[in-house]
Amino acid sequence: MMALNRERHVVGATHAARAQMGLPPACDVSLCLMEETAPRSPLREAQAMAIRTALASAGGKVAVAARMLGISRSTLHRKLRALDGAQAAMRP
Repeated sequence: MMALNRERHVVGATHAARAQMGLPPACDVSLCLMEETAPRSPLREAQAMAIRTALASAGGKVAVAARMLGISRSTLHRKLRALDGAQAAMRP
């Protein structure tokens, strides 16, 4: 379990969440789940799955999916470009 502030920055995490993120148990937590610069992790994968699920639920309509995710349409477009770039980089 993680605690997020209004800007969706992680401000606290349980021992299990810290272990999953590779953080030492006694350190302060301050990271943003929405940054594209962070390495691929289970959290990044969860974000990608949430975006794909919202798009599928919205019938491919970006504006509707963005509202479902609580982000702006332009932010969702930026995240989609980042996901496309990451998938292209992983292809042989």
